[in-house]
Amino acid sequence: MREEKIHCKLQLFLIVGLLLSGTIDTLSVAQEGKTNTPKVQMDPQVETLLRKMDAYLGNLKSFEVEVQLHVQVRRGDIQQDFREFGVFSVAKPNRIAFVTKKGLFSPTVVCDGVFTTIYSPPNHQYLNRPAPQKLDELFTFGAEAGSSLRSVLPIAQALTAKKPYDVLVKGVKKGVYLGQETLRGTACHHLKLIQRDIDWEFWVADGAKPIIYKIRPDLTRMLAQSRRATPKAEQEQVTQSWELINWQENVDIPAS
Repeated sequence: MREEKIHCKLQLFLIVGLLLSGTIDTLSVAQEGKTNTPKVQMDPQVETLLRKMDAYLGNLKSFEVEVQLHVQVRRGDIQQDFREFGVFSVAKPNRIAFVTKKGLFSPTVVCDGVFTTIYSPPNHQYLNRPAPQKLDELFTFGAEAGSSLRSVLPIAQALTAKKPYDVLVKGVKKGVYLGQETLRGTACHHLKLIQRDIDWEFWVADGAKPIIYKIRPDLTRMLAQSRRATPKAEQEQVTQSWELINWQENVDIPAS
């Protein structure tokens, strides 16, 4: 029994490591390399909400938000929970940082406008690159910093984009409105964006500040593909979510 628990724990670390490392690229809401996007079937409430969010987030000069990642893996009667925590800061046009406060896998990424530095906890390595002039250049195909940022927060590109709507709906086939819920005392709209491999649920604040409070992917189809390649993983169920709390908009972000 003890060996089984240790095995499950090691598998949890492996799965989380893959999810966070960017190896599973389908966790990016904006799927790179796909230019022929068909027309999206969007519920009117979802379309209106995303457009409001686009206008609000796109016009922010700076913001800071705490990010909490929760991964849960169940294998038979054994359940393992894994949590990571960091702070995501953005100051347009070219400063961005995700600083990991707690966790074994999440990288720290800092772009101060001069250099971009990535720290990888699993192998204790640093990578330095010249900083781009604009934040969207961080998310070009193959860029290490963009891949690292999406691994800790899949919607990082959308949150920093001039037009967040265009990033969020890229690769989306349908948008469904699921109603209203309350998260941490805030009334939120619950919606789902459906893609080919992964569906994404969003909780967006009601009112004048339509900011994102939570995202959760449905990994069912992706895991099914993985199980066909690795039948021994068949018993595993994985759930994952990110909560974005303590938003601070248009605040002074220190240069270093």
